[in-house]
Amino acid sequence: MNFPANYTRRPDVLLFKKSIGHPAALEFLFNLGSRCQVERKLELHLPDEYIGYALGLPEDMNSAPVKSALIKYRMIVPVEGKPDVYAIRVFIENNRGLIANWRNGPLGGRPRRTAIADTPVSHNPDAKHNVAQLAEPAENLAEDVPF
Repeated sequence: MNFPANYTRRPDVLLFKKSIGHPAALEFLFNLGSRCQVERKLELHLPDEYIGYALGLPEDMNSAPVKSALIKYRMIVPVEGKPDVYAIRVFIENNRGLIANWRNGPLGGRPRRTAIADTPVSHNPDAKHNVAQLAEPAENLAEDVPF
């Protein structure tokens, strides 16, 4: 899971931290993002009785103000038509590359390049497709230099 270098100084993160009044606010966000990464989901079912466990809140901390702060600062967004299901924006916005890898993985990953590096290399020095034969010898290059 990734966060940009300046993430901890963003106004929404600072306001979230101030509103819940706990020094481990960033750890709570990290725990929520980690859950997305482990489950490979961008939407999580987070009922009121479960949000504290998902964030790793201390047992003596009330989870209701934390959940409302997450919603207020749009770190989680309710998904229409699905009660207690939230899109985890704090994860989605900071992990686009990882999410793209999840989507491309079942498709076989990144498409193959069609460059000279993909030309089959034969161990036979007389082979037609030997990459070593594609380069000119260094002594021939020295004669063609105009300066």
